[in-house]
Amino acid sequence: MLAATISGVNHIKVMEKFGNAKLDWFRSIMPYENGIPSHHTMSRVRGLLDPDALERMFLQWMETVAKSVEGVVAIDGKAVRRVIAEGEKRSRVHMVSAFFEADTSSSP
Repeated sequence: MLAATISGVNHIKVMEKFGNAKLDWFRSIMPYENGIPSHHTMSRVRGLLDPDALERMFLQWMETVAKSVEGVVAIDGKAVRRVIAEGEKRSRVHMVSAFFEADTSSSP
């Protein structure tokens, strides 16, 4: 789901198609013996995730990235519209883009 979201996919059924299309690549990381989970399974898992915990983990990841990069990293984030679950106050899907410009001032 994360790889699909980073790739611009914002619909759960398309995430399943994305996973199946990239299954060989995913299997280079994990076995996926039963293939990609169905969009029903992905939806259930997404519903169990704590958005606040994900936000904290993302911020920690960005802090780590920022410490290891010399240059400028511009981060742009957006909440995907019309994906707010019933009874929820905010969107579960957020798109984040990062643009990197290397520091070339010390280059010859």
